[in-house]
Amino acid sequence: MSERMTTQMGMDLRLRGVVGAMAAGVLIGGLAGCGDDTEADAAEQTGAAEGAGTAEGAEAPSGENSDGADGGAGQAEEADEPEPVPASSDGPAENWPEPEVPEEASERTEEGVEAALQHWFETRQYARNTGDTAPLEAASTENCAFCLDQVEQVESAFEQGWYVQDLDEVTQTTISFDGEYGAQVAFLITQASYEAYMDGELLGESEAQEEMGWSAALTHTDNRWVVADLVFVGGNTENEEADG
Repeated sequence: MSERMTTQMGMDLRLRGVVGAMAAGVLIGGLAGCGDDTEADAAEQTGAAEGAGTAEGAEAPSGENSDGADGGAGQAEEADEPEPVPASSDGPAENWPEPEVPEEASERTEEGVEAALQHWFETRQYARNTGDTAPLEAASTENCAFCLDQVEQVESAFEQGWYVQDLDEVTQTTISFDGEYGAQVAFLITQASYEAYMDGELLGESEAQEEMGWSAALTHTDNRWVVADLVFVGGNTENEEADG
């Protein structure tokens, strides 16, 4: 376990009150008449109207309390949402949001391929920092050997430790298409700093490096590009020896 994580360190990449608007209906009845019978009728109708007005007025506080209760519940729900905690020397990330698949990743264009490739590195960073490999698996084909190896390494590491990594950034891509549903990419990455911990102790670390050469194959399936293969091409001597 220790030897495997240390070897991976050499080859791997640098990697956001409730305002209730209430209207109280007030019924105003104004009746005019002449004579005793008319005045009596008017008084009777006025009394009924005033009673209706009182009844409507009485409903307003009840409605206000109801809205206030709903608002309080909404605020309590927001307050109960756990705070995201980034990965650090103290432990893996907690309550960290999953990387979202970019809209461009569905487009059969160079921009779509590049967006999907960068997303793959985002999901790997997320997997390393949280231990959750589901997004990484979704961004990879089932037969991507390198991708599966990355998943297995994360799962193995989190049995006794965790990773801390910033985001690797894809740069200088050269893309060619194999028909409508395949693409080949030669690219460089800026490899982020990277640390591995086991049993609460720092196992190894790698400094950020620029212009690390890689190649990738992507396929368009289920309305998005996913990584089908990744190959390390070259970097400095230390990384080439570790990769071998």
